[in-house]
Amino acid sequence: QKIVKFMMHTPYMINIVGHTDNLPMRSNRFKSNWELSVARAGSVARFLIDEMNMNPNQFVVSGYSSYRPIAPNTTAENRAKNRRVELVPKS
Repeated sequence: QKIVKFMMHTPYMINIVGHTDNLPMRSNRFKSNWELSVARAGSVARFLIDEMNMNPNQFVVSGYSSYRPIAPNTTAENRAKNRRVELVPKS
């Protein structure tokens, strides 16, 4: 909610990118980390559109699964850092 006021005034498209850690996904809902990463990004997009009244034409939703970590997946703390969503302006 804190960054919405800035995002509403940007002329750029915003890529909402979901990420996961490298532990394999095991669930009936998500068949792999790919689906989970896209679902993470999609839920942020839905929040921005439905709750913050942002323009849906401004968003692209992507998922990178575990392939772009920001920390080595060697500890629980680092894996938690890799489970994230990024908002990236696209010119």
